Amino acid sequence: MKTCLLLFVCCASMTAAASLADETQLRDVLDAWEQGCNAIWSYDLYVSAEGEWYDDKGAVSVRMNAPSRQVYKRAKRRLETLPEGGGGGAPVQVQIWDGELAKAYVAMAHHLNIFTQLRSTAPGLPAADYETSYRDAEHHTPYLETIRGRVGTKLSYEDGKFVVYTPPAQGKMYSPYGLRVWLDEQKNFLPVRSEALRDNFGSEYVAYETEVTLAEVAPGVWAPVKWVFINFPLTLPKPEAGPRRRTGMSTFIVDMDVSRFNFDVPDSEFTIDVPAGTEVFDEIQDVSYTYGEPNNPAAHLSELVLSGRAAAKELQGRRLSKSPDIEGHSYRLYALLGANALVAVAVACFIVWRARRAQTNSNH
Repeated sequence: MKTCLLLFVCCASMTAAASLADETQLRDVLDAWEQGCNAIWSYDLYVSAEGEWYDDKGAVSVRMNAPSRQVYKRAKRRLETLPEGGGGGAPVQVQIWDGELAKAYVAMAHHLNIFTQLRSTAPGLPAADYETSYRDAEHHTPYLETIRGRVGTKLSYEDGKFVVYTPPAQGKMYSPYGLRVWLDEQKNFLPVRSEALRDNFGSEYVAYETEVTLAEVAPGVWAPVKWVFINFPLTLPKPEAGPRRRTGMSTFIVDMDVSRFNFDVPDSEFTIDVPAGTEVFDEIQDVSYTYGEPNNPAAHLSELVLSGRAAAKELQGRRLSKSPDIEGHSYRLYALLGANALVAVAVACFIVWRARRAQTNSNH
């Protein structure tokens, strides 16, 4: 009996040790992937983009060409949608992202949108943003954030590549994606292939996949220079259907003759010069106004909130820096933050009230 108990304890200990070793290796691989991503701290890229959509018989039904210029510097971004065909000329659309807010300016329409999330550089052409080739999944959520936050993630090794698998959420056909990513340890552990997985009541299938070509863009720094995005039907394939039918394929290529990595991008790249008379829609505050129009309550409200966000972000950055003068006065810092928020809300309410009152008086 004692011998059996001893064997059971030994086996349990070995299993626990193996599990701990697997978790440690997974964490090390994910950390190496993150370091590989962080090695790319800035870029200014010109990307060609060609996409095809197929009908039920596999024939091309739609063909798109949407080149772009994409600029990045430590999470700040600028996305320019260029004229179709890549013949030069002013951007069709410009978007900027400061890590919290996004702005998109469409020159032909003289229209500016303010919102909380970047859109694609090419509507209708998935994975057009460079970050989706190695760092971010859809909706600008980092791959690593999804993988680290989901139970059931596993690590394996196939054909010289580490393979990270994290399952999709179960129970719904259009569930949050799972991921299977192949990482090249010889190239800073960046992805060379990935699959987005969906679950249909326990049956897992591939919704789309990405194939990536990496190149050394600076000494010891690897980055994607080409990626191919392949779409599959959103419904679960039948077992007798044979190979899965593609519904679309998009190919993106970085023009290395005019693109640059890891240099000091000017901060001016992350601003948009909006001419007076531009129609502005602030999706966050749900207000519209004409830029440059005097005494416009909606514009004041939007600008007030944007200024408040910027100030709060700056204060948060100072707090996280843990400088001695801030660390010893955290109470006053948070009190100041709270007071500013209350003042902003009060002023905003007053502006809205005054605007509605003025409108009411004009109706009478």
